[in-house]
Amino acid sequence: GSTSFLYIFKMGEVDTKPIEPVQVALSLFGDKGEQRKSRPTSRDKECENEKELVGLSKDLANYKVQMDAAYKQALLKPDYYQKTADELSNLLKISEIERELCIDECREAETRINELESKVKEMQLSHVLSELKATKSELLSMETELAVARDSNLKAMTRAELIETASNMEKEKTEVLLKCISDLSEDIAKSKLAAIEEEKEKLAVLSEKDAEIESSDKSASNIINSLNQLQVDLEVKERRILDQSIYIETLEMELNRLKLDCNNSEEEVVRLSLVIETLTNEVQKVKAEMDEIKGREMEALIEIALLKASFIKGSSKLQQKKEPRLAVEAHEAKEENLMLKQGADEAAEETENSELVGSQSENPLQDVEASQTEELKIEDEEKMDKDDGHITISLESLGEDSIKLSTPENKHELETLKKELEIATAKIREFRNRAEQAVSRAELAEKAKVAIEEQLRKWIEQKQRRNLLPLGKVLNMKF
Repeated sequence: GSTSFLYIFKMGEVDTKPIEPVQVALSLFGDKGEQRKSRPTSRDKECENEKELVGLSKDLANYKVQMDAAYKQALLKPDYYQKTADELSNLLKISEIERELCIDECREAETRINELESKVKEMQLSHVLSELKATKSELLSMETELAVARDSNLKAMTRAELIETASNMEKEKTEVLLKCISDLSEDIAKSKLAAIEEEKEKLAVLSEKDAEIESSDKSASNIINSLNQLQVDLEVKERRILDQSIYIETLEMELNRLKLDCNNSEEEVVRLSLVIETLTNEVQKVKAEMDEIKGREMEALIEIALLKASFIKGSSKLQQKKEPRLAVEAHEAKEENLMLKQGADEAAEETENSELVGSQSENPLQDVEASQTEELKIEDEEKMDKDDGHITISLESLGEDSIKLSTPENKHELETLKKELEIATAKIREFRNRAEQAVSRAELAEKAKVAIEEQLRKWIEQKQRRNLLPLGKVLNMKF
């Protein structure tokens, strides 16, 4: 439409090209008239006039031709304008038709938009309704979990009381171990003082031996002088000199041996102090492990209590919705729980047997107090039986609750709760095994302490006996 309008505008411009020759002719005529006025009249002027007439005739012919062409163009322009007007009217009609089509399309789009808005509102309403149903189901499940958690909390409290009694007994054992370690440290200090006194006595003996050596030297010089005087007693005195030299050598050997014994006793005292430090560290580690085990057992018991409470609440609310098929599924779940319990008991027995074998092969000092270890093992087995009884009771109650809670909506939740309960029981068994290991370590430390005290006592008795014996008996010499 814009291109046709520009074309029409260009065609409507005035064509001034045919008029330009007329203007040129007028200018020539004006110039020639002025020249005629200025020039004189003669034949030359006539010739020139004739030539000018010929030229003017030619110019007139040309002008006529140009006027005809301009006239023809003027006749053609109205037709052209009529054509352009027709084209513009056609374009106007086409634009009106397009405008009506656009109006119809806009109306259809408005109706479509209204339909889409209504559909969107319906979808939003359905989504809100589905969310409302989901929240209602979640609310019901949370209520069931709360009821089960309350019930499990009651059982957990009883279990916690039992664990507290066990922990108190273990605390008493650790206190006894600490007292034994303090006694052992006092004995080591006494042994150090005894070693210092022995060193002082050895120095006194060495000084006496030096004095004896000096006196023997003097006697040797006297013997040499007497040999010059008494040649008869030469052999006897030579024998005495030989005996005295042997005696001196034996004294030197005894001195060296005593020095070695002193060094060995010092090294042994250092080693025993290191052993005592390791034993104290072991006792501290045992205490830390016992505290950690207590905390973990409390967490596990709280977890089991929450799970049990959730089961009980679900059973109280869904007791009226029983079906025979669901009862069969609950019975199968109960059998699975019993199988899991049996497998856990077998694993606990295997760990106990492995711990007993390892403790027997770990240190030969366990034969000293076999009766005490057997009593402690019997107590631990009784505790294990009590805890296993509690676990079996919880598993049986879990099976009874599973019959009530085995609806299609809560079946998945029941399985997850079973798994969580099994994990909690496994954690409790692991904590119990760690507590048994800590008790066995404490027993080994006590036995090692007793063995060290016995060895120190034997060494002290041997040293006292050596100090009491005379030097001649020690060396087995005869003068």
